Amino acid sequence: MAIHKRQYPYNLYYAILSEDTDADENTLRENVGFLLLRLTERERRILLMRYSEGFSYAGIGARYNLTRSRIQEICRGSLNRMRSPADVFILREGVAAYITFQSHHRSRPSPLRGAQRSGNPVGSNQSP
Repeated sequence: MAIHKRQYPYNLYYAILSEDTDADENTLRENVGFLLLRLTERERRILLMRYSEGFSYAGIGARYNLTRSRIQEICRGSLNRMRSPADVFILREGVAAYITFQSHHRSRPSPLRGAQRSGNPVGSNQSP
């Protein structure tokens, strides 16, 4: 069965990346859930109504007193933000891998920081 025909969270994964996945449902639910927490409450609720509960754009619009096209814009904008490189990494590799990656790269000092503060060009050993 094609992934876009499946139920949540597979259909939301497909809407974000347009590719199939062999991840188990619990892992995928965790990864998608983490990304949803990065959205506003309204965006999160709208996406869940659309992909988890199967509401149409018009049905969601009626609940929020917004037009069908406005709901479609909100969904499109939210999905586009969820396609950022960091979010795609989370979807493909998992939340734990993302947290490990972030902690590893934050703990390493940038080679540019000291040079920029001292006014020396990068790679220069000369004193000011």
